[in-house]
Amino acid sequence: MKPQRIGGVVTAALLSACAYGGANPSADAASPCREGAGGAPRPAPGLALSAARTVLVTPAVADRFEQQAAALLQRELRRATGVTDGFAIVAEKDADEAAGGFVLAIGRTRWGDAKRLETLWQDGFIIRRTNDTLIIAGGKPRGTLFGAVRFLDRYCGVRFYLPDPLFTSCPESPHGLPTVIDVVEEPFVRATSMSGSLPVPGYSDRWLVPIAGDTRTGLAGTHQHNMGQAFPPARHASVRPEIYPLVKDARYIPSDAADQKWNPCFSEPKLLDAAEEYAVEYYRAHPDHLWCSLAIQDSSVMCECPRCLAFIAPHVRRDAVLGRVAGYSEMYWRFMNTLAARLETNLPGRRIEGLAYAMTRVPPPFKLHRNIVVFANLHIAELDADGILTAGDDGVSRLDRWLDVAAEFGNHDWHQGNGYLIPRIYSGYWSRFLRHLKGRVAFTYQHAETYPNFGLDGAKAYVLAQMWWNPDVDPAAVWRQFCADMFGPAASPMFDYFAMLEALWTSLDNVEGPERKLSRWSTQFVTSEKDRATLRRCRELLDEAAALARAGNEKKRVELFSKTFRMSEYLFEFAAAPSISAARIEEAKRHAREAILPDPLTLYPAMRSQAVIDAAIAAAVGTKSVR
Repeated sequence: MKPQRIGGVVTAALLSACAYGGANPSADAASPCREGAGGAPRPAPGLALSAARTVLVTPAVADRFEQQAAALLQRELRRATGVTDGFAIVAEKDADEAAGGFVLAIGRTRWGDAKRLETLWQDGFIIRRTNDTLIIAGGKPRGTLFGAVRFLDRYCGVRFYLPDPLFTSCPESPHGLPTVIDVVEEPFVRATSMSGSLPVPGYSDRWLVPIAGDTRTGLAGTHQHNMGQAFPPARHASVRPEIYPLVKDARYIPSDAADQKWNPCFSEPKLLDAAEEYAVEYYRAHPDHLWCSLAIQDSSVMCECPRCLAFIAPHVRRDAVLGRVAGYSEMYWRFMNTLAARLETNLPGRRIEGLAYAMTRVPPPFKLHRNIVVFANLHIAELDADGILTAGDDGVSRLDRWLDVAAEFGNHDWHQGNGYLIPRIYSGYWSRFLRHLKGRVAFTYQHAETYPNFGLDGAKAYVLAQMWWNPDVDPAAVWRQFCADMFGPAASPMFDYFAMLEALWTSLDNVEGPERKLSRWSTQFVTSEKDRATLRRCRELLDEAAALARAGNEKKRVELFSKTFRMSEYLFEFAAAPSISAARIEEAKRHAREAILPDPLTLYPAMRSQAVIDAAIAAAVGTKSVR
């Protein structure tokens, strides 16, 4: 039978005690898996696998990811089948003694097909059943962990949406394994990174690892703002001062490697020598990395030496507004092309990475070297407002302009909750963006600044991880599964609620404006009457869900989203009201103190601050009459 190659959904998995040293939720009556209508414990549904007769076999010398996969499977299979022991983990050398039952072979064991695994990207995996043996193995050991997570999702109904046991799903009815399983999966997005994951007390802050939201670790370093590390003044200031910028007729020598107030002189030949030395040393220290970054600083300060000014002059004459950016951008990418060509001798096939950001954001009028990785900073939240996929006057979109010149492409998105006290769900935009990418490239790299406000945005990081793995995944279907798993009879209004939040963000930020910039409280809560009608409908849906949800965990989940959204409602209300009562303002502050600040799942820690919320309230109230 031909393998079934499915670019399907890899679901989240909590980091168990045996995996990362976090808490290990027990399978008692308080577990989300054990509670039914009215909060009463229900018998755990059974799986076809027998706990007593199924052994989990790991390689004789198991990698840490293979060990984590085995521990995760053991814990979740026990919990799903309602047992406290069984599903023994044995090393391959002891597997014969445990024969006679069902073997779940994890990683590179004798049951696997080594040649087949060699064809996979390292984070891909196979799941294959032959008679009484089921194999879960990755291209490399981390892929085995992803395969274990996928197995739990697809065949056991076990899903972990947030880093808390309250958001763990379990099967509602018995599951059996199909007679034939032959699945092969590989991720579309490689070297993924979601920065700012939220540590929940009792759990590791590495909760993104199993959903493939943090696969950059071990594959690459930074992709941004590292000229200070590439050209530290302690090393170069005395011997190569020319590589630093001439600004207002004075040479700017950075105070240290962390200084961001500069960018090097990209027309200086000595910069190529210094960059080549840096790349050679970088790959000597990190031989397995996918790229060496030479990304510009978080600054628009550029060199004004005669060579640089002469280079950008024609661009400035053509466009007095954007010409300076276009000129410096072309100069930077010419520098990168020249460097990549030079490195072919000493480092053949090694990539360097450049950042299309600020003064380097304009695509050059030439193809980039095949060993250059481009990271753009396209804001997916403003997909329509910024025209990222909209054809310009030349018939080419902003994204396609980069794809036309770049051999390998990545993007950095501001996906965060940090800096926001309103919901920001735009899964549909992500789907459009990723599907367009998939139509142009074989794979991509992605980074999202996450810093999650779980109580506002729910499972949006989880949904994004599914689309990073496979852009063909329907985000609405993932949201619907989340609601079905978490809210039972309240699933329908909760799905509609999250869909309304996505419609609200599109209206606020892409249609009506202003753009909702992070921490800009003066404009973040501005609404139209249409938006306020959407807000009222969101509250109606939450109230409907609260009435339908069964007592216990379903009620708790609805309450998390209800109380967190209430904070946003206060702020939207204050910004729209002609006048506000002092009592209402105090009510909002009391809600923050009593309902928001104590719960780590409501807002990102930096937002879960009375001072921040008070500042947002003050900005929303502004100069209005307080009665």
